[in-house]
Amino acid sequence: MTDADKAELLARWPGRGLRSVGILGLVGTTPRCEFKEPIPLNVVVSLAAAFDAYLVSLFQENFAAQLGELEIAELCRMWSMDDPRMDS
Repeated sequence: MTDADKAELLARWPGRGLRSVGILGLVGTTPRCEFKEPIPLNVVVSLAAAFDAYLVSLFQENFAAQLGELEIAELCRMWSMDDPRMDS
C-alpha cells in the first residue's frame, strides 16, 4: 500500500461513522482479541472470520510452513526455561 493509499483511507475513516471496538491480533500463533465493550456473539464470530480471512491473505501458502517453524521456536524457548522442579 502506498502512502497516498494510506492517507486516503485515513481521510475516509471519520466520514464513515466507524469507531474502534477493540483489537484482534496474534500472540505467537494464537489469535487473541480484546473488546472495549460487550459485543454480540454473532458480531464476534463475523470479526473472527474476517480476521482469519485477513491472515490467509497475509500469509498465503506460507502459513502452514511458518506455523511449523513458530511451533518449533516456541518449544525451544520453553525447553530453555528454568524448571524449578530440577533445583533440588
